[in-house]
Amino acid sequence: MGAACIRERLDRALCSQSWVNRYPDTLVKHFTDQGSDHRALLLSDKPYTRNTRPLFRFDARWVDNPEVKAMVHYVWQEDIQDTPMFQLWEQIKKLRHLFYD
Repeated sequence: MGAACIRERLDRALCSQSWVNRYPDTLVKHFTDQGSDHRALLLSDKPYTRNTRPLFRFDARWVDNPEVKAMVHYVWQEDIQDTPMFQLWEQIKKLRHLFYD
């Protein structure tokens, strides 16, 4: 990248304290970038509710749990016809559903 590379975050929202006091439930949501170095912003006057489940995180304590081993074995036995990366994605997704459903 070198010394000439300048990295700035320009995708911001700015408001005064009086504006915040007047619109206390307002939120700014940053969307993920879609092939650009900018991110779209959504300014909302309604509280943001998350429609998705929490991220699936591996916990090392699960390694010796027989129930977890059985779930992983069950999901990994399914035959998924696609690229290896898609297969892994689908297996993790199915495993997450077993945990959270």
